[in-house]
Amino acid sequence: MNAEEIVERMGNLTLAQVYAALTYYHANQEEIEAYLVAEKSSYEKLATEMVQSV
Repeated sequence: MNAEEIVERMGNLTLAQVYAALTYYHANQEEIEAYLVAEKSSYEKLATEMVQSV
């Protein structure tokens, strides 16, 4: 989606906010991707522990 489509779909964001978020993401992409990988790993570990405890 382009920025205008995101604004249409979300409804509660301005075009400036979408561009700011995209700018932040592109300026910090490595850090954000590493954070998402770590969060996914934590989630999967917790999910496995929950299944094992049932």
